[in-house]
Amino acid sequence: MTEAFASNAVTAVSFEGFEFYAEVPVLAGMMPPVRDLTGATIILRLRGSEMIHSTGLKWLTKLAKDLQAGNNQVMLAGVQPHLMAVLTKTGFDKLVGEENIFPAEPGIGASLDTAWKAAQTKLASNSELITSS
Repeated sequence: MTEAFASNAVTAVSFEGFEFYAEVPVLAGMMPPVRDLTGATIILRLRGSEMIHSTGLKWLTKLAKDLQAGNNQVMLAGVQPHLMAVLTKTGFDKLVGEENIFPAEPGIGASLDTAWKAAQTKLASNSELITSS
């Protein structure tokens, strides 16, 4: 996993481990801090994650809120239908924005590619807004 996330950049992180609550602290400990991060997009690739435990959802919600506090965003890629149903039922989709959740697609990496392109487009749009101000 990366040592630090870069501000004003897109970073993709691929991991598994929401199925068992005890894996969440290990995942959280592996993630770089986000407190000084600004203008970044972090894509979490969840391909293969069929479900999320409540502990994982709490951690994911805290991560999303921490990122948003620094004008950053989180995107989810490779989201399986059952996991999407849980994210919708709990309101997580509204927290991060439905447009920032990318369902699993046929083909390895297809959903991540779609999310990456969307993140790069938003980053370029934000750069243009800053430059023209």
